Amino acid sequence: MDRIAAAVPVLVEGHPGAVIAPGGHPFALIRIRVHDGLVTSIDIAPYQRGTVSLPAALSA
Repeated sequence: MDRIAAAVPVLVEGHPGAVIAPGGHPFALIRIRVHDGLVTSIDIAPYQRGTVSLPAALSA
């Protein structure tokens, strides 16, 4: 089974999320919605440039 070796926490439209970045190359975006302290949805989509502001280490 493959495992995620690198995920960077980010804010996506003001909500918590993460960018999956194997080898430092953004691959997928995870959006997490929380309501009253409970996770209400998790969406995973292919990463598209400009979707979120990435930390300098991943933006190259």
